[in-house]
Amino acid sequence: MYIFGVKGEKVDGNTFYEKALENGAKVCILQEVDIPNEFLKKYKDRVILKVEKTREALKKIAEFKRNMYEIPVVGVTGSVRKN
Repeated sequence: MYIFGVKGEKVDGNTFYEKALENGAKVCILQEVDIPNEFLKKYKDRVILKVEKTREALKKIAEFKRNMYEIPVVGVTGSVRKN
């Protein structure tokens, strides 16, 4: 399980890294968070990446993954009961 800490208007998802790791997350990608050394030692078998902007990191990872395959991308749009 990968966790991206995204900062919203009311809640900062970066603050939930401890709970995420306790619940089995293998990778946490975070921004603007200080993690105590004793915590890092406790979860030394996990990956914790600190980035400048988690949304940008997520975008770059998605682009990288998408470029691994040469398959078409299809967008399906529509509406229901449009008057």
